[in-house]
Amino acid sequence: MLERVDLGREAAAYIRWSLSESRRALSSYLQALPLEAGRMFTFVPSDAEHSRLSEFRAGVLHGRGSYESLAKLALAYLAKDGRRYLIFEDVFVEVGNAWLEDPTIQYFTYGAEVYHFLAVESATEETVLQTIDNAKGYVTNGILTGGSSLPLVQSGSCLDMLQLQALAEAADYILVEAYDGEGFLVWTRR
Repeated sequence: MLERVDLGREAAAYIRWSLSESRRALSSYLQALPLEAGRMFTFVPSDAEHSRLSEFRAGVLHGRGSYESLAKLALAYLAKDGRRYLIFEDVFVEVGNAWLEDPTIQYFTYGAEVYHFLAVESATEETVLQTIDNAKGYVTNGILTGGSSLPLVQSGSCLDMLQLQALAEAADYILVEAYDGEGFLVWTRR
């Protein structure tokens, strides 16, 4: 059984580190958000050693991470009214990569950068988990963002700087892989 555990301000420092390591435009825009003013949490097994949950770079969850709970959070968020997206940066793949020819992969680009995304129309627990898996890298950063003024994102589309910045500024959640790939830290404005 997984439980949600609130984290302290040390989680904001790890999130900032992960955002700076990706060297992607979306993460650079996200760094401007007031991370310390938000709430941070993670999903962990009920028998997890709570005293070790601030060891964000260590595998302290013993392979029993929070991916399914994160998928449920994403699905609930995407199902609300308005234009909403789950977006993950890809730190390895760039425009022109043959892998992007797979029609099951939903992505958009900004310059040479590739971002995997889902909207409510294609969101299931399986597609959320696949989107995260497609974006896995040495750092894995994503967002849940929504708002009526956000750009319409379609697979294969190219976004400009203002559109990408609008997606970042509207982020209600920042999702950062932690615990040596066993789970995620989640930041929220609320």
